[in-house]
Amino acid sequence: IERAIRDHEDRLDQAGANTVSFFYYSGHGANDSEGAFGCENYMIPVNAPILSVRDLKVDAVPLEDAIVGFSRARVSFLVFDACRDFPFSKTRGRSLSRGFTIVPEQQGTFIAFSSAPGEVAFDDSDYAVILAEELRAPGKSHLDVFSDVRSRVNAISPDGQFPWSRDGVLGRFVFKEGPPQPQPVANLVDPAVQVAAFER
Repeated sequence: IERAIRDHEDRLDQAGANTVSFFYYSGHGANDSEGAFGCENYMIPVNAPILSVRDLKVDAVPLEDAIVGFSRARVSFLVFDACRDFPFSKTRGRSLSRGFTIVPEQQGTFIAFSSAPGEVAFDDSDYAVILAEELRAPGKSHLDVFSDVRSRVNAISPDGQFPWSRDGVLGRFVFKEGPPQPQPVANLVDPAVQVAAFER
């Protein structure tokens, strides 16, 4: 993970000051919100030997490393699609909190999470598929893209998954140019549609 962050920073430096950065992370995450190291979120590598909160400082990667490292771009998008629950059945000492903790807004940076602070997203979530579809929709601003992702994920999620974001981008960024396509907005929040999705 640290190497991927470093390599992405290098690409941003090579591309110049007018670069737009997009970083997507999928995997495990956790936060230590009880004061040992301050309130900090972590990305957890696969098979990391983490048995306690203390191990996070050694074997996990702070989310802040990516947020700060990619802020050199003109506009930076960071998407964290992580289950955000401690992936081990036993821990020594105090337990980890569910979900990520709230991060502050940062100018020029848009941070998206697949679920709300303090909540977890599950491995069978449709977040990634829906996000990929919305990013390809022409004429949509970044605010419309992530708002529609939130509505669609929440509508089909049996557990009420609620994607969340922090917007520090000045103005509106369009991922794909072109005339906007008609959107059946009413259907996204129609209770009957939600019930049908739950039954399926």
